[in-house]
Amino acid sequence: MKIIKEDLSEILRDIPWLPIDIDIDIVKLQQEYKFVCENYEFQEYAATHEVVREKYAKAWSGISLISSDGSLYNDLRRGVGISNKSDYLPTELKNYCEYFYELIDLFFARNSRCRIMRISPQSSLVFHSHVLDHGQPETNLTIQIPIEMPENFEYCVVNEKDFTKDKTFALPSSFENIHRGKLDVGKSYYLNSYQYHNVYNYSDTYRASIMLYCDLRDENVKQLIKKSLVKEGFLE
Repeated sequence: MKIIKEDLSEILRDIPWLPIDIDIDIVKLQQEYKFVCENYEFQEYAATHEVVREKYAKAWSGISLISSDGSLYNDLRRGVGISNKSDYLPTELKNYCEYFYELIDLFFARNSRCRIMRISPQSSLVFHSHVLDHGQPETNLTIQIPIEMPENFEYCVVNEKDFTKDKTFALPSSFENIHRGKLDVGKSYYLNSYQYHNVYNYSDTYRASIMLYCDLRDENVKQLIKKSLVKEGFLE
């Protein structure tokens, strides 16, 4: 069904995830990820909320491509992706991962946190909203570029109207209305981080993806999102 609205943020709020109309070179993507795995460590994500800190430390790890100070690990904590600060810096991985940075530039995302993030085997995060829980501006779009995607892995998105805080740690089966699915390697996606979302890795291998933020107020980003919405039939 085509949605006819002027406000792109309002349109995106109703879509759990959207394939972005950008070509991804899987070979280059996975070659550079292999290089990072062989030469660098992934460090645990340090959640600020005490209740989820221990869970996230076991489930979520990463390494920065672009960070607030150019370091590899200092930004592995909860924080809004895009900032008004002008000194976001590429990390030393820029010297070895040319293609990763090409992808970042395709999303005009040099002034945001960009990271490779992994979900551990047999683990999940908690249901959370970047906007409603953590104050991320709705114009900050969360982008996922899958690198390694186990068969037994799923993304879950629940509308705020169907979510209550007592279900923060709930399983997908606890919700009557929920979007469940897997994102494909070889594509990139807008992932709805306004609504409550979680990921579940039921497999014995890591899920890895590039996670970045782009700014819908940027005219280049706006046109890319519009093009993708039209291609997927959400916009005329």
